[in-house]
Amino acid sequence: MVEIKNLEKSYEEFSLKNINIEVEEGEFLTLLGESGSGKSTLLRSMAGIEEKVKGSIKIAGNDVKTALKRGDISMVFQDPLLLPHLTVKGNVVFGLKMRKVEKAEKERRYQEIVKELEIEHLGDRYPSELSGGQRQRVSIARALVMNPKLLLMDEPFSALDTNLRERMQELLKKIQRHHGTTIVFVTHDRNEAFYLSSRIAIMRKGKIEQVGTPEELYNMPKNTYTARFLGMENILNSQEASAIFGEKYRVAKDQYLVLKSEDLEVRSAESDKNNSFPGKISEISFKNGFYYIYAVVKGINFKIIQNGLEKNVEKKDEVDIYYKEDKLIFTEGEK
Repeated sequence: MVEIKNLEKSYEEFSLKNINIEVEEGEFLTLLGESGSGKSTLLRSMAGIEEKVKGSIKIAGNDVKTALKRGDISMVFQDPLLLPHLTVKGNVVFGLKMRKVEKAEKERRYQEIVKELEIEHLGDRYPSELSGGQRQRVSIARALVMNPKLLLMDEPFSALDTNLRERMQELLKKIQRHHGTTIVFVTHDRNEAFYLSSRIAIMRKGKIEQVGTPEELYNMPKNTYTARFLGMENILNSQEASAIFGEKYRVAKDQYLVLKSEDLEVRSAESDKNNSFPGKISEISFKNGFYYIYAVVKGINFKIIQNGLEKNVEKKDEVDIYYKEDKLIFTEGEK
């Protein structure tokens, strides 16, 4: 559906550098990265908004300008950008009206999409009478009612509160599965990306750092930047790994050993010491049903996340920290 080759776009202090990526039909690809990583610039390039872009962008086999003329692309922005003088219905069917879609077909499409987005009761209201979440639903309805081959979404839920944001994520995932629309989605929220995406492209300083399914990225981060960006905190260099594990695991000088917090477990006493190392608890906190345990192991700080805690485990206790050998990750350093 999308084929990007050797894409470059330069500003005074930033540039996209040699972007090459393909998006399959029906795929949900998320561009994930920190602010300033280039994800929105890449999305706007796909939408034909950016000028003086080098390289090639094909949408369903056509260049961007042709795809836009054919109505193959729709875009949803962080700000819904609704026409204030039109009702919800007027905004949703505006594009269909411009394309002179027959009245019966226009009404059919409208009724279908507003029902899916649960805004059928808002048809006669104006944008000023809607909440932020309702305005964003209208914006999504306006895009989807056009039956685009490609839907581009630039952080559409970032301004919503947590509960509404999660509800909108659930709704979008359901609708995308139903319609099979190809979506390219921009966010800096890794949890949002992991929940929605079939594949994720992690961007950094105008380049694509790594592309993969959520499972691939989580289990095989390419380097320590990807690992840290995805929330992995127990990252040991070769010297630290040797201090804790001795010769049990060989970590080269340019490699790192990652132990994910959720793959570790604190226990007060166990007979099997093979897959454990001793540590001292420095802090324990509770959040959203999980215990966050901070421990010091030979001067190295560790973070452990687990859903239960032995009654006799307390702060400043000497404990055993157990790990899953098949979950250890060996990765490269940042380039």
